[in-house]
Amino acid sequence: LREAPFVNSRRQVLSGAVASAGAGALWRSEASADPLEIGSIGEPVISGGPLPLTVGLGTGPPYAQKYVELAIDAGYRLFDTAQEYGSETGIGNALKAAFVAGKLKRKDVFVTTKVEIDNMGYEPTIQSVRESLENLGNLEGGIDLVLIHWPCPFVPKYEPGAIAKYSKLRRQTWEALERLRQDGVAKQIGVSNFGPRHLKELLAYAKVRPVVDQVEVHPYNQRVELEKLVKSQGIRFEAYSPLGKNAIGLLEDPVLMGIANQKNKSVAAIIFRWLLQRGITPIPLSRNEKRLKENLDVFDFALTDDEMRAIAKLDRGQFVLTDDEKLA
Repeated sequence: LREAPFVNSRRQVLSGAVASAGAGALWRSEASADPLEIGSIGEPVISGGPLPLTVGLGTGPPYAQKYVELAIDAGYRLFDTAQEYGSETGIGNALKAAFVAGKLKRKDVFVTTKVEIDNMGYEPTIQSVRESLENLGNLEGGIDLVLIHWPCPFVPKYEPGAIAKYSKLRRQTWEALERLRQDGVAKQIGVSNFGPRHLKELLAYAKVRPVVDQVEVHPYNQRVELEKLVKSQGIRFEAYSPLGKNAIGLLEDPVLMGIANQKNKSVAAIIFRWLLQRGITPIPLSRNEKRLKENLDVFDFALTDDEMRAIAKLDRGQFVLTDDEKLA
């Protein structure tokens, strides 16, 4: 088993519905719930609706307004940001310009942001998410989805007293998100980087259940057990760093390259399609206009059962970032 070293600093990381034609029977993993509960691949983006099963746009730092505008023109309608990324204002400005120009309607756009680690706690969360709404151009009806970015600062669970300390901080932060949802600042709320332990803890006290868990998922880190838990609770699953941040050789993997050659698609498209057929929404990051378009080229083909099984065998539990189960 290989994994990234434990990270002690703040993380820097990083979906658009496109009209799609169905491509044959869709493979679903054993962890998948009823397809109607998961969603349909390429389903339309609806502001405030369920997280759509499509390809979205990650906007990790730095991500300027011009790249968001390119993504809008390419067809993206699902946008992921976070307070720590510094891209909220760029997204807000790009969306506002697109609304004024008639390129987009608010009802067809889904925007996610996340509460930064330093803003966890009841009052800081309330204040920071209200500021996020302003940064995003005071989106009509509020922010579509607000997540807790990480379950805690990068503190290991074996540190004395850490689990008790940060369990309390998580609960305060979640109660703030419930209030923001009640006040209309956020349409929906959820979590990011919550593994099974953190998620079960939250579900034990949450008055409003999380609608999404966003974590690192790619062929070398498939998170099958977490997928089973998430889907058993009716929570949608979202994948950041679906290409492993181009740091672990996924794009050169011979199994993935073989499938890509056979399908006449890019390896990235194969990975995004693999995620979608598992009922997982991928949010890749790109600033390249050609690649932004290529990343949406996933709706006119399907992977076979044998191809899905071949990719499933690539799992090695390898984290590019931090193993969330190691956190307090």
